[in-house]
Amino acid sequence: MNIYRNQSSPFFYCTPLYSGTCAGCGAAPSSPSCPGEYPVPYSASQWLVEPSWYKSGDSLRWSYRGGEGVGISPDEATLALTPGRDYFVSYLIQGVLPPRASLEVLPYFGSEDPIPFSSSGHSGIQEERVGVSGGFLLPAANPMYLTLQLATNSPAPISVTGSLHLFPLPY
Repeated sequence: MNIYRNQSSPFFYCTPLYSGTCAGCGAAPSSPSCPGEYPVPYSASQWLVEPSWYKSGDSLRWSYRGGEGVGISPDEATLALTPGRDYFVSYLIQGVLPPRASLEVLPYFGSEDPIPFSSSGHSGIQEERVGVSGGFLLPAANPMYLTLQLATNSPAPISVTGSLHLFPLPY
């Protein structure tokens, strides 16, 4: 199956269905009315956490690593996903926590309330690196914005690194 990028928008793909029509615009992909004009790889989008010191309530900031179909806000904290696509989201976040501290990652999907897919980790009796990972499906919506926010009981900011992968699901 070929996937075509719509040249008028970097966030929209015309995908031929088994019926021969485009899932995005309904036309035949080879017709002049279909905006998809050249094949592109069907790939995940990979983002790395901007290594920094984060405090509780901060949104993680991202740097682009590779892939297609995802934009980023000027503050580097909000990812704009392709409207109308379903995504599988996978992340691994690591933080250096003081003794007896916790780290939680709260995903926000275009709303003021976190979606119910948070994950958490705890340090022991000494300072240590704690990893938090998670994965979940995001349903198609318009517009689609994703932010990951930290929650911690550490009184001081913590050093955070990690990555996020966004896998667009086939139509």
